[in-house]
Amino acid sequence: MLRGVVACVALLGGVALLAYGAMTRRTVTLEEKQTILIPPQPPDPRLVDANLRRGLPPPPGEPARTEERIVRTQTLDPEWRLVRDVTVGGLQLGPEGLMRIGLGDGPALCPT
Repeated sequence: MLRGVVACVALLGGVALLAYGAMTRRTVTLEEKQTILIPPQPPDPRLVDANLRRGLPPPPGEPARTEERIVRTQTLDPEWRLVRDVTVGGLQLGPEGLMRIGLGDGPALCPT
């Protein structure tokens, strides 16, 4: 009898925790890698003036460079809604009542 009660309590507790996790999981973090081009920096004006007075060419400035950053976006939608948007978001109901792939922006959160 006691084993049955303990097993039922454990089972109900597990189901309650699964339901709680499914209902309250609201923060999803999306990560996207972006490459940013940083423009070249001009040389120091004092060095340019000093080199021009001596008859030398101006010193080179700092060259342009690229930098990769990871941008994190948080959304308050539950995960199942994001999955639905990615998988079904590009489908539209046509005037004949048939499903078709939309040619617009497509799924809003699809990373590809």
